[in-house]
Amino acid sequence: MDSEGSTQGRPADVSDGRAVASSKPIRRRLWYRRSRIVVVGLAIGYFLLVAFPEVLFAHHLEHGAFRVYSDAPIDPSLVDILDRATARLGRSSLVDPAMRHRVFICNGRPLRRLLNPRSAGAFGSTYSWLLRRNTILNRADISSNLVASDAATWKP
Repeated sequence: MDSEGSTQGRPADVSDGRAVASSKPIRRRLWYRRSRIVVVGLAIGYFLLVAFPEVLFAHHLEHGAFRVYSDAPIDPSLVDILDRATARLGRSSLVDPAMRHRVFICNGRPLRRLLNPRSAGAFGSTYSWLLRRNTILNRADISSNLVASDAATWKP
């Protein structure tokens, strides 16, 4: 082999009579690798968004052990509702006094579908400990103490 990488006068890209493989498979592997990175990045981003959805809500209220977030202005009468909920929780033997309740009221359909895609017709749902036990509620009319469901209009 000489100093330029060729053997016996043959060009450096030809070895034993066979041409060196083109870069097309390498480009394809690079495309797959980049695609996987993008897909994994999007999945991690979505997981973090569902686990920490606070950034998506413009309105916030803290009262006792409750942290309430909403995409619409929060009615001040929510404090009375939270006090009644605290009294009911206090009577339960299952209550954990150190637990913080994070409640997210999604009045807009796109936000509700983003954070709660598998429970479109539900009044609300609570995620497991892995996702910080966030409670996602459907449309709420706080002054009437009602939560609505999309079950009547929901079509799979």
